[in-house]
Amino acid sequence: MKKFVGICLVALSSIAFADSQVLLTPSATSTKGQSSVSLDLVSSTNFKGFQFEINFAGAKSVNLASCLASLPKNLTVSCKQIRDKVKVFVVDLAAAGTDVKAGNLQIGVISYTGEASLEVTNLVVANKEGTYIESSARIAK
Repeated sequence: MKKFVGICLVALSSIAFADSQVLLTPSATSTKGQSSVSLDLVSSTNFKGFQFEINFAGAKSVNLASCLASLPKNLTVSCKQIRDKVKVFVVDLAAAGTDVKAGNLQIGVISYTGEASLEVTNLVVANKEGTYIESSARIAK
């Protein structure tokens, strides 16, 4: 019975923690009313590419100048604003069959003004075979 309970706990812990996680880390608001959010992807497994959207509901303006600034130059990247959403797309097309290595991948920083309510949606992370990797998103407090 103890062995069965142990196996169940291991199975549940693997469900609770995703292989990849997009992490948004907001900064304190400056005296000029500008805030920023750092974007990172933390992964326990290699991956080929990822995409996600960030909702900036309530923001007065959004600055994407540094959205992808921390990424390696061999990646195909896109960061676009459509109304109150920012769409981020990154894929490693530089060398067929290669992966972005597991670990903490710094993506960049997005600045904004106003009281934005941040939310990550439509997150997809895939390996070089095109298989989706279990993923989640978190906004640091």
